[in-house]
Amino acid sequence: MPDPVWYLFHDGAQQGPLPLEELRVLANQGRLMPDSLVTRVGMTDWVPARSVPELFPDEVIMRPPLPPGVGPRRDFLSLSRGLAERLRRGVGAEDVVQSLPHLRLVRTLLDGLRRGFTERGLASADRVARQAGHLAYIAAALLLVLAFLILGIRGDSFRIFFTGLFLILPAAAILHFLAVLFLDAGENLLRKSPSELASPAVLSFLALLFLLGSVGFFLSSLYGVIVGTSFATFGVRMGIAAVLLYACGVALNPETVHVGPGENMTAGEEALGIGMFLVKLPVRLVPFLFGVGSAVGVCATLYLLYLAIARAPAIDEVSDIARNVLGVALLPFAVYVGFALSYLAVELLRAILRTPAKIEALRQDVNGR
Repeated sequence: MPDPVWYLFHDGAQQGPLPLEELRVLANQGRLMPDSLVTRVGMTDWVPARSVPELFPDEVIMRPPLPPGVGPRRDFLSLSRGLAERLRRGVGAEDVVQSLPHLRLVRTLLDGLRRGFTERGLASADRVARQAGHLAYIAAALLLVLAFLILGIRGDSFRIFFTGLFLILPAAAILHFLAVLFLDAGENLLRKSPSELASPAVLSFLALLFLLGSVGFFLSSLYGVIVGTSFATFGVRMGIAAVLLYACGVALNPETVHVGPGENMTAGEEALGIGMFLVKLPVRLVPFLFGVGSAVGVCATLYLLYLAIARAPAIDEVSDIARNVLGVALLPFAVYVGFALSYLAVELLRAILRTPAKIEALRQDVNGR
């Protein structure tokens, strides 16, 4: 480690930088007096040379310990001032997120989520959800028919028996075919409808929002198990938690919905970019929604089957479960039509926003002629 660099103030003039050994030679020669002022790199002020033990070891005063209550105190105000100063330095730093620990923790969480939710991982989840959704929908439809048959036999109701066997079964087959037709149709629309978004902050906010929602529904489902809610309710809450977690991954990978970074965008165009992402998100979620919805449908039909065996459930409860289980197959079609209509509205808004610029360009062209 190099020797400290010293400076000497003597006879109204500053000398230095000087090594400590040279100051010691000046002290031995009497050219450096005990009252001379010295300082070095790291000090905040000039000090008498007598206070430096290496220069005047005999001049150093041995100070006894201070009595109780005497000396500087770190009271509440001084602690507050110190905290305020540290906060001011942190807030005024070039990278505020890096200087404040709680913001750094959130950034670390987002970075971890980005590493965990990759585009390839989302594609794998789509594939698994699509395959599992087909099997789960078939299982849910068969369990639903079985529950209606049991209810019809137990209630001696030919109408319920007829509904399960001759209405629900063919309806499930037709709706499943409709789901297959539109399950991948939305991806083609997304590919042909690119959009731009200038600020990634919106996507980070949505990712955190979806993550918090997912954790909330997950904890709610666990709490429901403790308080004794139904198995169907547990399945619905867990399904929503899974979908929100998937939406978090999509928000962290906007390229999966063909949203790219934009430049020189107006506030209106940025608003349209945010709206386009929110419109595209359900389309991107369709395969995963179908898989999760079909799995939840299995849970619901198992619950209905339990009710049909244990006791006769109310007809309204049976109708609601049947309608929701079969309606899962309508999700791809409903999202496809909703996206097409929403995109039409977005295109109209985009044309309205670009009209003033086109009029101004036309005026300049006319004046130029």
